[in-house]
Amino acid sequence: MILWGEALKIRALTLYANPPNNFNEADLWIAEKANLLREAAEKIESQTNLEVWTRRISIYLPKDEDVETITEEVRKYSDIKFMIYQRTVSQTELRLLKKVVASGAYSALITESEQDLMKAATAIEAISSDEPTNATRVAFEFSGQMFETAYFPLSLHAMKGPDRFAMALLYPTDALNARGNIGEALKATLEKIYSEIKGFLKDGLLGNKVSGIDYSLSPWMEESVARFIQEKGNCSFENLDCLEEVRKANNVLSDFARDKGGIGFNEIMLPLGEDDELKSMVEQGKLTLKDFLIYSTVCVAGIDMIPLYYQKGELTRVLKSSYAIARQKRRPYGVRLIPVKDNRRKIRLDGFGEVPVMVFV
Repeated sequence: MILWGEALKIRALTLYANPPNNFNEADLWIAEKANLLREAAEKIESQTNLEVWTRRISIYLPKDEDVETITEEVRKYSDIKFMIYQRTVSQTELRLLKKVVASGAYSALITESEQDLMKAATAIEAISSDEPTNATRVAFEFSGQMFETAYFPLSLHAMKGPDRFAMALLYPTDALNARGNIGEALKATLEKIYSEIKGFLKDGLLGNKVSGIDYSLSPWMEESVARFIQEKGNCSFENLDCLEEVRKANNVLSDFARDKGGIGFNEIMLPLGEDDELKSMVEQGKLTLKDFLIYSTVCVAGIDMIPLYYQKGELTRVLKSSYAIARQKRRPYGVRLIPVKDNRRKIRLDGFGEVPVMVFV
């Protein structure tokens, strides 16, 4: 059994669950799924040296009345995150969306065409009007592709059917400490991870299928993806100096995922609000919104967790730029923006601490 450092974790163990047609006993059904998820996490931790950092349940609920019912139930579970509202932007009921995210649950909204962008901008502004942190629990998928990932908010259901699990990973420090350049360090780290979890891909968990692993390299504060890229690639994110190194890393992730049960993004992730090195560079004026957009053209899973101060009409312009990139790139592409009403340097977001505010330039 591999002895890992304290850093590496199963970032997310996500259970996809589709409720029965008769949904009169939502409380009992959710309790059953929560217990299944907890047991699965315990099994992983007992059979590997990997900690399951977060436990998540993604539920596809086509009826708004079922979403209303579950919204009240999920408040009872402090140890589990829920994604319960998945709609196209055109189908989104704004009142219900605000209620879902205010409860602490997550929502995934699918953008079908450029005509949806104005409504998307309205939704982003509305959900953050009472509490900016609410906007961290809503993401928009811009590529038009259906896929599954363990990551929230975009744990989209690509198919219905029996309950199944998916995983995402947290490993920037382990990759940084591995020998070699970016490609060599990533390959070595991914192979070690795979050796620990491949049995679950083959045999499932507690009689349920494990549909796959999202091998994306994602950060969490001091577990910085930007630091890994800069140190291993001998580059700086400033002036787009790391663009080629990010592309190389992205190719390694994509190739590995193709052969080893990958699902979802399988890309470099650069969420501003979750990476301390990115925060520092933005605070120093070394990175702008344009930089994040450009990195997303070829090698990043989207523009994510960015607090943005803007003038009237500018939010829609940002969404249009992201939409154009996503449709050209033809890979899963997420957008998560946090509107900020006044031109301040930082904003405090629950669960994320202080995050620098960017401006539209």
